Amino acid sequence: MNQPDLAAVLNTLLATESRGLARHLLSATPYLSEATFQAWGEIRRMLRASDEHARRLSQLLDRLGLAERPASFDPAVAACHFSDLAHLLDRLVDEKRRQVAAYQRALGRLGSNAEYAPVDAELRAMLGENQNQLQQLEELHHRIAAGAVGAR
Repeated sequence: MNQPDLAAVLNTLLATESRGLARHLLSATPYLSEATFQAWGEIRRMLRASDEHARRLSQLLDRLGLAERPASFDPAVAACHFSDLAHLLDRLVDEKRRQVAAYQRALGRLGSNAEYAPVDAELRAMLGENQNQLQQLEELHHRIAAGAVGAR
């Protein structure tokens, strides 16, 4: 993989971490029911983790001397600010699944080039964190659907 391709891969991942629904939800006030109130705290922790991933990707681009490429927001996410959390959770799970797939594609493109071993390690770490978040979001989704958000 050459430097422009690597920059494109890392910028795609940066966009998934910083330009989706999760980013918008950090400043949103979704409708919370008694059943979703506790879930909101857990979701906000995951949203902050996406901010941390974006920071790490930005630093990785900087360390490699690669430019960040601006990316636009999906305008459909703007409607999330006052939506019901149960509805938003469906969208968050879908977004997280796409994000995990993007990390998996990026790692596949990176290949086994020893020159990019530190990049590979960093992306694998973030992939694992995103897979854990996906599992947590899916569990929250099932708990909310079952009406058992407080029960663990």
